Amino acid sequence: MGKSWLRERGLAWALLVGLPVGLALLWGEYLGNAAYAVLRVAQVWGRGEWLATHAPLYVGSVLLLGKVGVPLAVAAMVLSALGWGVAAIALWEIGRELKGESIGLLVGVLVVVHPVSMAVLGTEVSWVVAWGWLLGLAWLRGARWLQMVAWVGLLGTHGGASTAGLALLWIGIVGWQRKQVPVWESSVLVGAAALNWWISGGWPVAVNEWRAVLDAVVGGNELYWVWVPWMGVGVWALWVRGGSQGKVLAGVSVLWLLLGFLSPVESAAGIVLTVGWFLGGGGLAWSVQELTARGRVRVRGEQLGLIASGAALLVVGGAEVGELWGRYLFRPVALQALEDEAGAWLRDHSEVDARILGPARVGYVAERESVVWSGGETEVAALVALLQEVNAAPPEYCVTRETLSWWRLQQTGWFRDGYEQLEQFTSPYEPTSSIILWEHRVHQAALGEYRPLSVRLPGEVAAVGYQYWPQRVAPGEAVYVTLFLQVTQPLTRSFKTVLQVLSPVEDSLLAQQDALTPRSFPLGWWQPGQIIAERFVLTTTQTMAPGAYPLDMFVVTSASGKLSMYQDGLPVERVTLGYLVVPWEQQVDASRAVSVEAGLGDQFTLLGFEAPDHVSAGETIEVTLYWKARRAPDADYTVFVHLLNADGTLAAGHDGIPMEGRYPTRAWAPDEIVADVHRI
Repeated sequence: MGKSWLRERGLAWALLVGLPVGLALLWGEYLGNAAYAVLRVAQVWGRGEWLATHAPLYVGSVLLLGKVGVPLAVAAMVLSALGWGVAAIALWEIGRELKGESIGLLVGVLVVVHPVSMAVLGTEVSWVVAWGWLLGLAWLRGARWLQMVAWVGLLGTHGGASTAGLALLWIGIVGWQRKQVPVWESSVLVGAAALNWWISGGWPVAVNEWRAVLDAVVGGNELYWVWVPWMGVGVWALWVRGGSQGKVLAGVSVLWLLLGFLSPVESAAGIVLTVGWFLGGGGLAWSVQELTARGRVRVRGEQLGLIASGAALLVVGGAEVGELWGRYLFRPVALQALEDEAGAWLRDHSEVDARILGPARVGYVAERESVVWSGGETEVAALVALLQEVNAAPPEYCVTRETLSWWRLQQTGWFRDGYEQLEQFTSPYEPTSSIILWEHRVHQAALGEYRPLSVRLPGEVAAVGYQYWPQRVAPGEAVYVTLFLQVTQPLTRSFKTVLQVLSPVEDSLLAQQDALTPRSFPLGWWQPGQIIAERFVLTTTQTMAPGAYPLDMFVVTSASGKLSMYQDGLPVERVTLGYLVVPWEQQVDASRAVSVEAGLGDQFTLLGFEAPDHVSAGETIEVTLYWKARRAPDADYTVFVHLLNADGTLAAGHDGIPMEGRYPTRAWAPDEIVADVHRI
């Protein structure tokens, strides 16, 4: 039995597994962003922390290998290569079941040497297609246990609409075959899907453009199109000549190909590749059988199959190997060395909870959370989507390359206002693409959630919130302000937003910045309903006296004419966002005050007062009131101080904002004690 298996299957299995593993080891640790995203999750899990992933079974397997001493990157490479080997074996075994052994072997070899296998190296894609084809093999052989394992493996390896759709498709076929609902299989399927959904936090559905997927599979190699006619023949042959089994395989293959477009591009490419090569192999196998059956050739069917396989391997396989060799020569060796330098620098010099915008490899080496962006995407839509993700919560660091997409991002106000260059990494082997490390200027502001605001600006723009930091400043210190704006319809023209700090007493200008709105986004990129963050930096004057100063917002045209705004439905010229407070240096001493301890609602307590016991006619006296804020006041209040005659009539008085208008109550902090002087 052992010798028979070795003769019939062992050598083929060894070839189909050894070939992708050998290619992976020769390729080296030059992986794509998707692979390093997987490694980052394994890295976090290895520290005993949690990070959601759509590939829990695959990540767990990588981590398990890492625990026994295998470097995570090597573990991911080998595991991914093994997945391609298993997929190739499943395709070959299906070919044997369909009486096309040599063609099945050809399809397996073509799958593992295709450049897609290296493009997705280190990711779970290979195991997605492997489990999918194992489901088909298990159905052909009636191997119920293999079906159960493949269902769990498929949904554990990658949770998504395409994998769930394929699993449901096979459940339906099994039920149709048995003429009853497969309760046990359905229970296992639901359990595996629910577990993956819980671990991943939901499944994204991304409908890919067919051009992007085809470009990933075909690239610039026109020889691959030789295989397309055979794919059509394969679908026809399976459906018309393959009986009930053929109809099922043809239908599942076509539907799985369509479901693949609901996956990320990497997974879609793997599915399209294997389905296309399987159907093409089926068409080639049917052609061999027809030629043999009709006596059109003088060789036996097995020999003709070998000849056809050899010819296809020479043409299509030669094209694959040529393209693979070209990609091998142009692996980003120098570039990834620079990324390693940048990642190591960030690991040593940044906070543990810092976020990075840049290539996934940098985040993996730095062991930091990343917003993955390589800068290779050229579509404006991709850049708009990125800005939507990072605009309101900018990463602490950006790692950029000299590409068109990075240049576009660096031209936005969001980048120019928020980032400054920190380090630059260059290599003599990569002279045209150095890596620059940028630091966010205002990351210490910790903006968090914004305060709500309801102000309508020109052009159907609404100010829905704001935040500023710090609220208490020293003279000459900078203040960072963020406005959160939303547009309800496409904006056709920009306007100027002005932030200003004026002294309410002297009416002197203490700080101001103005900018065209929108600044962080190009005008045409701002989509209706999208909230963007517009950032301002105001530098206060060195002569700013102690007190509280209103931070106002208003809008003007390019000709400096003020435009109307509407707050809560009413027209206003300017909106006060809050107050900047320059604290008094001296400590408030209320020990000599006459105690009052009178509460005014839940906002203030009048602790006491100081006033002279006697006063002469015409004399100016000072009355000091000692207030304590119980909480942050919600409005600006006016204080009334009245001096009454013996009969209760008003002799003199003073009404005004506390501290001669310099310290409005809305600027008071909870538990703050304020010495409010009134001259009468």
